[in-house]
Amino acid sequence: KLQFLYFIEMGEYNVNVGVLGHVDSGKTSLCKALSTQGSTASFDKSPQSKERGITLDLGFSAFHEGVPKEWGEDCSLSQVQYTLVDCPGHASLIKTIIGGAQIIDMMVLVIDANKGIQTQTAECIVIGEMLATSLIIVLNKCDLITGDKEKHLDKLKKRLTAVFSLTKFKEPKYVCTSAAPGADGKAKAQGLDEFRSTLSSLTPKPRSAAEDEKKFLMYVDHCFAIEGQGTILTGTILDGKLSVGQNIHFPAMKTDRKVKGIQVFKKPVKSASKGDRIGMSVSKFDSTMERGIVCAQGSNVKTYTLGIARIEKVRFYKAAIPANLKLHITVGHSTVMGSARFFYRMKRKDDDFHFSLEDTHIWMDEIEAEKGKEDKTPPALPSGAVVYALLTFEQPLTTPIGATLIASKLDTDVHANICRLCFQGHMESAMKPEELPSLKAMKEKVRPAAIDRVVDDYTCIGKNLVTAKTGDLTKFIGMRILFEPPRDPETGLFPEDRIPYVGTIDSTFGKSGKFKVIFKDAVFKRTKGQTACPKYKLFLRFRVNHFDKSKKMCQGHIPAPGCLPKHVDATVPL
Repeated sequence: KLQFLYFIEMGEYNVNVGVLGHVDSGKTSLCKALSTQGSTASFDKSPQSKERGITLDLGFSAFHEGVPKEWGEDCSLSQVQYTLVDCPGHASLIKTIIGGAQIIDMMVLVIDANKGIQTQTAECIVIGEMLATSLIIVLNKCDLITGDKEKHLDKLKKRLTAVFSLTKFKEPKYVCTSAAPGADGKAKAQGLDEFRSTLSSLTPKPRSAAEDEKKFLMYVDHCFAIEGQGTILTGTILDGKLSVGQNIHFPAMKTDRKVKGIQVFKKPVKSASKGDRIGMSVSKFDSTMERGIVCAQGSNVKTYTLGIARIEKVRFYKAAIPANLKLHITVGHSTVMGSARFFYRMKRKDDDFHFSLEDTHIWMDEIEAEKGKEDKTPPALPSGAVVYALLTFEQPLTTPIGATLIASKLDTDVHANICRLCFQGHMESAMKPEELPSLKAMKEKVRPAAIDRVVDDYTCIGKNLVTAKTGDLTKFIGMRILFEPPRDPETGLFPEDRIPYVGTIDSTFGKSGKFKVIFKDAVFKRTKGQTACPKYKLFLRFRVNHFDKSKKMCQGHIPAPGCLPKHVDATVPL
């Protein structure tokens, strides 16, 4: 997981703090009350935001505090700079919220103390659980509470604690504030000292200097031209360092430019490093680029329409996710339409969980829906499965390999009280269409057949394996087929423990679609001389690679005793 912590200059340490919450909960007011520095995109300065009265894009501002006492007296740093990432709260702007959340290390969830959890609050909790390591809950607008304020807040905290007990934030910190009190919102803000103290106590220690040795990589959130200055890019450095005079690469446009100048919150600097919120000027170029990626030459950044991601379903998304479902896929500040096809393999000892074309995977028709409490059927996905998705994008996407992604159903009604975030994960590799047949995602097939008659203890004649439409029996010759004898009508048990029996399709028999099966054991010793019985079952079990157009059938090891084909277990090798 990428961490966004960095040194701005010697003796100063920066932490990016995402400020999320439902629309009109007071996020921007809180950022404005806390901040001593603001970027050109902070505090809803854009004309569109002023006209609508809500935050429409990411805002960036900062303030400084002393080094947390928890770091000890031997810490050589003098202060910490907290960069606040003010995210929109409206449901229709969830793509911007997701993009902003991917460049933060800590999260502040702002909740209107008079309204409690609202629709977007819930989605912000989901995003925070995926991307943030620590959380502070700010109960804002406390000055508007009528009646017994202390009793009201205690009751609200108990409800919230019950909700967060179901997340990784088991015991979140609460801070009560009034960021813009009074009728005109101009009175002195309340609760800020407690907020600063709480934030300081949760601030992680500095990262190692080795992080700066990685190649430069930056997410760009604004791009515009200024006469005499060239093209201006603003964004957050994800990895490495950047210096004035350095050449940088624009992978989506396949062009390079030299950095003419760098600023950190309007302060000129000679260099910047991982996590830094910067503005840089480069030689002017004609481009429609608004958001995207810039990096050092030779960085592991790809532009592709097919990619493999290791994923996990968002547990608050209750519906099934079928293969090829249309999704909004967000990586960094980019969101494109696409679809996903799923497959998995089992976890190995000392597993790094990375995808490899050398591995054999099991195909999944869907990621199953959340089961109800009364549903006792076993889950379709076995414990210890590592799930991957083949993502197909409707337009090329430029991302670093390893980047975080979130797939959503944003066409869902924003007023519906359901989670729209389906799954999250990390990009593992880019693929070319011609590489697909090399991707082994095996789909389990079971073909039933009937016993026409028993020849002897070791041999039977089977039928109904194919129809006139499904074709030629000869392709099945030499394959192993399973025989399940009838259960005892009184005990319900099979006659022996070694069930099912495994035989081999030896040859075709006659011209009416029948075939001969030979077993190594005398499996018919108790049924010798009997004619066909509808309870006698044959099953041909095999796998085909979903991505191999030839649909070649393959079988491996014999199934484990007691593993009946009607309850297919993909963990048992064929």
